[in-house]
Amino acid sequence: MSSLVAVAFHTGVADAVVHLRRLVAKALKLGEPMVVICDPAELDATDLALWSERSTFAVHCRYDAPAAVLNRTPVVLATEVSQVTTRARLVNISGQWVADCETFARVVEVVTPSGAAAARDRWKRYAQLGAELSNTGFGA
Repeated sequence: MSSLVAVAFHTGVADAVVHLRRLVAKALKLGEPMVVICDPAELDATDLALWSERSTFAVHCRYDAPAAVLNRTPVVLATEVSQVTTRARLVNISGQWVADCETFARVVEVVTPSGAAAARDRWKRYAQLGAELSNTGFGA
């Protein structure tokens, strides 16, 4: 069953993790839970990068954290949707189509210049799902 309403593409993003920090800060300020889908090969580096930047500290945990931590943490890093239970907002920094993304109400696709071609394909798939699409350029 699809609950997907809106997909926002953030294109021309020079550094996906720096951009992710801003998105996490916004979600925390609004009190909105968020799931971040990372490429499995980048999960550890993304996790470390979010912990290491003191000026934009981003409270988060990984999908494999203890249940008590997951229940208290509004931002969860995962590599696939089946690893998480929240369905409010999905941020995709993996550069790939996310299976079961249509179970989220809102999706943000973070697109670097090298990922633009694959993002066009994802745009088409979201359009086929009937999602409201928007694009904001960040001028890499």
